Amino acid sequence: MAKLKVAKNPHDKVFKIKGRKGTKKQFLNALTEWVLERGSAAGFTKEYGYLHMDGNIYSSKVLQSGPNKGEYVLRDVKKNPSATAASKASDANRTNVLERMTSKKGGPKQTKFGRKVRNLRVGQQDHHLRFRTLFEPFFEGLSDAQADELAEWFVQHESPLGNVFENLEGVDQDLHTGPKGSGSIHDWARYHNIQVGMAPEGHKGID
Repeated sequence: MAKLKVAKNPHDKVFKIKGRKGTKKQFLNALTEWVLERGSAAGFTKEYGYLHMDGNIYSSKVLQSGPNKGEYVLRDVKKNPSATAASKASDANRTNVLERMTSKKGGPKQTKFGRKVRNLRVGQQDHHLRFRTLFEPFFEGLSDAQADELAEWFVQHESPLGNVFENLEGVDQDLHTGPKGSGSIHDWARYHNIQVGMAPEGHKGID
């Protein structure tokens, strides 16, 4: 496990977590070492807590776009009181999109996704074989009836989308969502532009 040392320079910004002290650089180094050992940042905050600096509170996040996509950086927690609400809104949007992608005509058997609801082993995550982000642009702007028709089209072509057993597979967390350079499924998908990221302003991900 990463060990944090007390900063020697008294002018360095320090964080105090469970009796430890360290600088911002040491915090990020500890995070990097944690990710390399475990394949993701999951559990880091529980072990080390947050970075307290200049009256602000920080945790970490992984960049989803840009030249440093896949790298972990600080995320300002205290100055973003709506972060939890934004996360819930994002989860709700993902759930809604997956439901629109799922055929309602009784073909492939539907299921909820997630480790607990599908009784996956600890350390595993549910992976959509046909990525939501890859097919989401094709459902944008469609009416519910049109979305149902498109979802059924994929079923008829033996490539069902959304939350159906044929499109879900439990995989180890480090294989699923490891950081940039880890060779994980999503790292590979980002490298090959299969996983659609944020597009420049005025453009869509498929432009």
